[in-house]
Amino acid sequence: SVQSAASLRPHDHSVWFGDGQTDLYAMASDAFAEGARRGEKQIFVATEPDASRLLGIGVERLLEVGQLEVADVRDVYGGTDFSAGAQLATFQRVLADALADGYSGIRVVADNTSLAQGDDASFERWLAWEQLTDQFQAESMVTGICFFDRVALSSQRISDLAALHPVRAEAHSARPPFSLFADRDSVWLVGSIGADG
Repeated sequence: SVQSAASLRPHDHSVWFGDGQTDLYAMASDAFAEGARRGEKQIFVATEPDASRLLGIGVERLLEVGQLEVADVRDVYGGTDFSAGAQLATFQRVLADALADGYSGIRVVADNTSLAQGDDASFERWLAWEQLTDQFQAESMVTGICFFDRVALSSQRISDLAALHPVRAEAHSARPPFSLFADRDSVWLVGSIGADG
């Protein structure tokens, strides 16, 4: 687990459970301050994002030079026709473009709360995406921080989400009975998935 989003590095696929927008923007500000220092292309994804709430990072300059992009979650992940494969291709392209432009990698902070609030089928599609992007991030110069508003999700969904992220924030962190994550060309299962009783 980590104490600060500023400590996250390339290949880290992390989950951050917070209490609403204040926690989101504070965490994102810390993460992007480190990303700017590391020369990474930075992408902030949220519902109706407000870049002015990203503090202490010189947001106007980052936006002006194109090092920071801000996008609405609906524009990035689409709606009911969400496809993990198509989403992976999009992020692969974004990474390739960033590297070609001279950045050291990409750092994505995304408030994915709304994407984990649907019915069981849509939530299963989201979990499949988390597994796919975990492999991508393990192999690529990507720092990914998935934020979820813990008040808006059930304890079971929080546990499921935590299990698929190898790095978790210390504060408010869920502790699932197992973790499933990629490490380069391997997939690791840590903990127990046995039936109760």
